[in-house]
Amino acid sequence: MPIHVGISSWTDKSLVDSSMFYPKKSMKSSERLRFYSLFFDTTEVNASFYAFPSPSWLKNWIENTPPNFQFGVKAYSLLTFHPVHASGIPEELRDFLPKEIVEGLPASWRELSRVRISPSNFDEEAWDLAFTKFKESLYPLVETGKMAYVLFQFGFWWYFKPERLEYILQLPDKLEGFHIAVEFRHNSWLPKREELLIPLFRERGITLVSVDCPPSPKTIPSKLYVTHKKVVVRFHGRNLEAWERSLKPGSGVTVEERYNYDYSEEDLKNWVEEVKKIEDDHETYVQFNNNSRWYPASSGMRFNHLLGRGPSWDEFLRQFGKRLPK
Repeated sequence: MPIHVGISSWTDKSLVDSSMFYPKKSMKSSERLRFYSLFFDTTEVNASFYAFPSPSWLKNWIENTPPNFQFGVKAYSLLTFHPVHASGIPEELRDFLPKEIVEGLPASWRELSRVRISPSNFDEEAWDLAFTKFKESLYPLVETGKMAYVLFQFGFWWYFKPERLEYILQLPDKLEGFHIAVEFRHNSWLPKREELLIPLFRERGITLVSVDCPPSPKTIPSKLYVTHKKVVVRFHGRNLEAWERSLKPGSGVTVEERYNYDYSEEDLKNWVEEVKKIEDDHETYVQFNNNSRWYPASSGMRFNHLLGRGPSWDEFLRQFGKRLPK
């Protein structure tokens, strides 16, 4: 069946630091990716949220993965209305910033990496250029058949407005030749507007991303949506207490705390059955975004094992002589 399983960042710091998946912490980027692709046939690129992918990044991704390997790429932060990391703004876009902002930027890269620029500082021409440059940066993945989708993940604070929906419906034109997958976090989109969104997404050829997340009135439902022949399911863990705390301004909850959940086979059985029911002419991408310690790798292996392919997590640990910390 055309089901791809992977994790939402093979370079995640907590995964590398855990020493439970990769054989050595000291592995080069290319070695790490080759090892990863022995067990998973897709991944999501998180670095593209912070900066446009460079030719050297693309060369590494393409050369160190098998021909059938697929990349989902997270959209650049500006394009999802998130604050933009100043260190990742290319010169072409920096020229559009107000003079007082540019003059106030620190000189050192270390200090620059801490600065965030509001999307409101970029005019329409800058946004058009950002779409163009982002698209150009990803062409090598398209040419090698390794481009799965561009993920537009809109934040908890991005609630429904008609003009925001209109922006989403224009994305296939803005990134022509790329497949668009959209994930919502605010429940004013789902489930409240399912009947509006599903037919519109089908008409525009956009994937409405399905999620597994903690069950709460503040979250969107954990259910399968199929609006295109490319189906995307993302797993965020079920740590309800940390997830709800993270929604409060200034909570201080880290990403690793929010996603601190390791899926068991029992947790995954229903999702596996749901995914297997999807028609064979569809292509499904299952991505584990529970980025805390080794959890995305262990959860992804369990999902694969339930599909009848690849080792179980326990078999993997035995094979590589790994022991979980007490």
